[in-house]
Amino acid sequence: MEEAGGARGGSIQDLPADFVVRAFLLIDDVRDVLSLQATCKRFCALGRSRLVWRPRLEADLGIRLEQRLEGDELSLQRLYRNAATGRTEVVRYWGVMTDGGCDNDWLHYWVDNLFVPNHWESFCSAGGGNVHCFGLLLCEELEHDKRSAADREYMIKKCRYPAARLFNEHFNRRSIDNAYSLLQCWSTPELEHFVLALYHDLQNGGPLGRLLEMGLTGQELQRERVRMRELVRRLEHQATVNARGIISREGKPRNVGKGKAAGKGKNALVLYDSLCTNVLQQMDRQIVGVIDRLMVSRRGSFSCPVSSGAIFIGNLTNLSQFKTHDDVIGSLQQMAATPYCVALDNMADRVSVTLASEAGKLPPIVATHSNPAGEWMEFDVRTKSRCRLRPLIWFHFYTKQESDAVRAQLQLQKGPFGEHLLSTSTSEGSEEEVLAEDVAEALFHGPQQGDSALRKTTGRDRLDVWLKQRVAANVVCVKLINQEDLMSQWGDDHEAPNIDINCIAFNGQRVLLPPGIQLAGE
Repeated sequence: MEEAGGARGGSIQDLPADFVVRAFLLIDDVRDVLSLQATCKRFCALGRSRLVWRPRLEADLGIRLEQRLEGDELSLQRLYRNAATGRTEVVRYWGVMTDGGCDNDWLHYWVDNLFVPNHWESFCSAGGGNVHCFGLLLCEELEHDKRSAADREYMIKKCRYPAARLFNEHFNRRSIDNAYSLLQCWSTPELEHFVLALYHDLQNGGPLGRLLEMGLTGQELQRERVRMRELVRRLEHQATVNARGIISREGKPRNVGKGKAAGKGKNALVLYDSLCTNVLQQMDRQIVGVIDRLMVSRRGSFSCPVSSGAIFIGNLTNLSQFKTHDDVIGSLQQMAATPYCVALDNMADRVSVTLASEAGKLPPIVATHSNPAGEWMEFDVRTKSRCRLRPLIWFHFYTKQESDAVRAQLQLQKGPFGEHLLSTSTSEGSEEEVLAEDVAEALFHGPQQGDSALRKTTGRDRLDVWLKQRVAANVVCVKLINQEDLMSQWGDDHEAPNIDINCIAFNGQRVLLPPGIQLAGE
């Protein structure tokens, strides 16, 4: 039927295809996109278009894809669904390279510990400032993670009897259970130290060492002796990074720390895990981590805990191009030399970072937060840039004096908001954890002078960061800018401070890209 004037009545289904696609792009809520798809077959087909889902993947999840895409038309919508609706989990990056060296070249201070989401392993650099630590995302679980977890549990079980005798007045089932709980709170280096001391005591016929073999007889005893000898052999003879196949390259000297004489710090080496090259060559599909929150921890008995730092994200594309170790090392070093990364050298305070952002040397700041442990600022990583490494957050841990001042200010705040901050944003540590720290300090550090509170960072050792924008990356770089120098409080007599950090844990989704889909180069 024609309307007055001869005009023909039209339908929304008659709109040109490009107009409908633009309408899909203007919809904010993805649920409304799905509802519009369900209205008719034509809208269902147009709503599945890569033209609809490619920009939505970037805007909502930070996943940037190459323009040239292969695979079926529905692949990007499935990718969005998997990335947005899956269960949140720890996204474990593999620490493969640092240009800050490793303290004493000891494997239990290796950079991969920085990316292991637990409190008992830590990274201790050799350099004292602007140290870069790179982590890559892989498709499979790391074998050495499983082996390390098994070794740790074995050491705890073997040490619980001598620990119960050493830590408690009475040796009984309750004291053994208490000792087991305390050992769970110890760092891996502390456990290894304890195992070696007990084993040597056993070899010398000592009473504590003999408790390693408590309750064992016959063939079971012989099997345990073989296993214990193998563990001790690994601890004593494979303790250096070179034993893990980690190769080194000469690096430029790093900063040696504020207030220290230039030239007295170690010249840092670029250390790279050679296993990484083979793994990259065997990956036929790309994986990306979609991150919505992260945690930065410096928990531990550190004489040089990290004070300020930054976290960057990026992507490695065309993985088949990495034929040699030098190819991977060179690509990561180029990332560390990008303008944004260089701009954050020595940026140890919030004012300096803010001014650098306002001057365009860093991306715009989209969020600023603080709690009694420290403060952090989140950058707009969606800013169009050709920089291969983009800053995600800058963070700073407070000194004890700064933390006390923040706590006093929060106490003055009225209402539930201030109470909420005080109750949820700190990490005071349980009574059991504090007791475990005290026992380990007395056992391994000996009598200490002065106030123990000045030596420890308990209560100001963790930042929980909920990101305003979800981001996606298969490469992360942690830049350790400087440290809180507690060497004199710990009686740690070194020429210059290095930097110690427990871990940075990323939470979100691990997303395997469909065949024919590639991440975009920066």
